[in-house]
Amino acid sequence: DQLFATLDPTVRRVGGFGFGEIVLADTVGFVRDLPHELVAAFRSTLTEAREADLQLHVIDGADPEAAQRVADVDRVLAEIGAGELPQVLVLNKADLLADPLDRLLPGDPRPKVGVSALTGQGIDDLRERLEAELAEERVQTDLLVPFAAAALRARLLSHGAIRQESEAGAEGWQLQIDLPLRLARQLAHLPGVSGALVRQHLLASTRTDEWLHGED
Repeated sequence: DQLFATLDPTVRRVGGFGFGEIVLADTVGFVRDLPHELVAAFRSTLTEAREADLQLHVIDGADPEAAQRVADVDRVLAEIGAGELPQVLVLNKADLLADPLDRLLPGDPRPKVGVSALTGQGIDDLRERLEAELAEERVQTDLLVPFAAAALRARLLSHGAIRQESEAGAEGWQLQIDLPLRLARQLAHLPGVSGALVRQHLLASTRTDEWLHGED
């Protein structure tokens, strides 16, 4: 009811997971038949949606047109290049839902979690789903980052991937990192020392032979 009331993403760190903290970004909402020029104007605002490891697609579960709303959002996500990312459907107003989750959005293969922003119902279930989805295919290691690879350190910081950090004198920074394998593959494309460090020390010990030999 308040179209465009929030035009800037809200970003928060959330802890308590077995693999450390995550960063949650609440982006702008979408509406049906959003003009193409408006979608283009919001591209910079929606960067978080494109770079996420997992999308939480929040839906009014009590809306009789929930399926159409989901389709509308999916279309906009596809337009901004975020349509192929993993996604969990979060159905709000679970306290008002008469139908079990498996009867809502029938045929949609994406995992579903029912929550209530009013009562707090389902929040623990949502945290468990987040843990299950994000714990897969991660790179967890210690890494010495030389000053010449400051760009890599900056990117790791921006993604909340550094769990501990200490100075290593003239050698640079000693980092304890935890990041999704998908993100490590993206960082491998950084130019110069930063990308080489990722390829040699983060990806070399993972099962990425196909990617290292040319998969993009």
